[in-house]
Amino acid sequence: MRIKDIYNKQGQYNNSKKRKKAVDDLDDDILSNIAISDENEQVRAKAVEKINNPVILRDIAISDENESIRVKAIRKINDPTILLNLFKNSAEIDDIRQLALKRINDSSILTNIAKNCQDLSFAEIAMMKIDDENILADIAKNSKNYSIRAKAVKRITNPTVLTDIAKNDPHENVRAKAVARIDYQDVLRDIAKNDPHDSVRVKAVKRITNPIDLLEIAKKTKVTKFLPKKKKCNI
Repeated sequence: MRIKDIYNKQGQYNNSKKRKKAVDDLDDDILSNIAISDENEQVRAKAVEKINNPVILRDIAISDENESIRVKAIRKINDPTILLNLFKNSAEIDDIRQLALKRINDSSILTNIAKNCQDLSFAEIAMMKIDDENILADIAKNSKNYSIRAKAVKRITNPTVLTDIAKNDPHENVRAKAVARIDYQDVLRDIAKNDPHDSVRVKAVKRITNPIDLLEIAKKTKVTKFLPKKKKCNI
């Protein structure tokens, strides 16, 4: 149906204010046509306010030339599958992808994005929306990007998980972040002696409190920077 045919009252088609007012009395099919096709932004925006079909709202969010209308459409979508579709298929419109992602609350979808999305900003948004520590542990161990793994580690408190990451993550930055959250002295001693990277060993040494342990580590690893300083005897 053409826009002219929709506004069948005399004078409606040529008057945007009347078209906007007429939106209140139209059914969903006609509203969809108006929201997509009307030349006036205010009329399209009014139509979007009345539409509840998430598929139509998705199409508007992708195609409308007006950013405020795209945002209005996205904010009415709650279906995580539709939001994911919008996130995936708006590759050239980052603001739309970001808004769609921020409205997703499905943990499985968020986990997949956090672990596999090549765009770090989106992967981080997804990770930060997750509160379940078991899921965060999965991301910290399995995200393809070390930066996301490191940021997930900062939200983990489970010492067993942290120890596993501190000893086994392939990237020294992630291991160091995990070490910074560990208090178990036996674990720290092991890492201080055996981690292949200086920065991780030093991070572990900084958290060791027993001077005897520090002396032993210094002898074996030549990390002496954090040994207790000898007091001078002035006689």
